[in-house]
Amino acid sequence: NFHKVKNKIFDIAKQKKTFIKRSREYQYSLEPLVIFEKKMQGEVLDYKYWVFDGQVKLLQLAEGDRFGYYGVDGEKLDIRLKTDQWGSCHPELETVPRQELVSLLGAEAEDIATRLELPFVRVDFIVNETEIYISELTFSPSSGLKVFIQESDTKCLNVEFGNLLA
Repeated sequence: NFHKVKNKIFDIAKQKKTFIKRSREYQYSLEPLVIFEKKMQGEVLDYKYWVFDGQVKLLQLAEGDRFGYYGVDGEKLDIRLKTDQWGSCHPELETVPRQELVSLLGAEAEDIATRLELPFVRVDFIVNETEIYISELTFSPSSGLKVFIQESDTKCLNVEFGNLLA
């Protein structure tokens, strides 16, 4: 129903102000813009490359609210992203990144970051079996407030990215 969809879009736009205050991502204080795109078919994965000084340091693979973390060579890392002050983490994604895409998209992410001359950018690609799109450039994921943890037995250790920006 067109009216239901239209009302939902306006509700989301109104909630944006709350999101900005809650997330402290003030760069999103732009005027809301809604873009309708054709839905991608099949399994859709989000390849998120964390690029520091033109070099990929981390690949975050996402599907919905599940995440997996990989090194530049595509090897699985034992880290998770803490979602709250109690140590909760997003559900883990068991999907393995397509190896042929890890280096190809990594090189593209490095090229984008180098051209932008930024100390940090996360370059996101949306991928299915036949299509690849650049979906987002993020300059401060979660305003830099979320913490990566490394799970070793029952002990959690912070993974430091701050030194890469020093």
